[in-house]
Amino acid sequence: MSPKDVVDRHLGLSSFSKATRWNIGAAGVAAVTSLGALLAPLGETVRTDANGIQTTTRVSLLSNEGASVLFVVAIPVLLVLLPLALPNEKASYRARATIVVLLSIFVVLGALTIGIFFIPTCIAMGVSLSAQQSTRPSLEPPPPPPPSGRPTATDPKGRGSTA
Repeated sequence: MSPKDVVDRHLGLSSFSKATRWNIGAAGVAAVTSLGALLAPLGETVRTDANGIQTTTRVSLLSNEGASVLFVVAIPVLLVLLPLALPNEKASYRARATIVVLLSIFVVLGALTIGIFFIPTCIAMGVSLSAQQSTRPSLEPPPPPPPSGRPTATDPKGRGSTA
């Protein structure tokens, strides 16, 4: 038994598809990234009192911008969780495709602020989409067989079988 099988069995992930496991991983990455962006020290404030004593405090995004920033960092997490709540594979595939596009836009538009932190989430969702694409059947039915008398790849003159 491989270490991956042991971990999957221990976490209860063995019944999930590869795409769902990547989606769960992307949700974890998005949550950790959001917490990191909220709580990591992003700047410093230096204050000098009347006695000349300097006090340096580190400023996080949450302490600087207030609670309104919670909505902004919750968007990627909620987006990534959406395909896990959808009932069928077709809907979750379309949701994953849309979410990869939306996350890419979020990363580009927010590149100078917190957008760049969500690149790993976007990559993980792309892998989730790719994993689902590689395992899902074609959405289109197979083409009907050509009528006799028409040329095909195996019968270039269109004579049909003469058995």
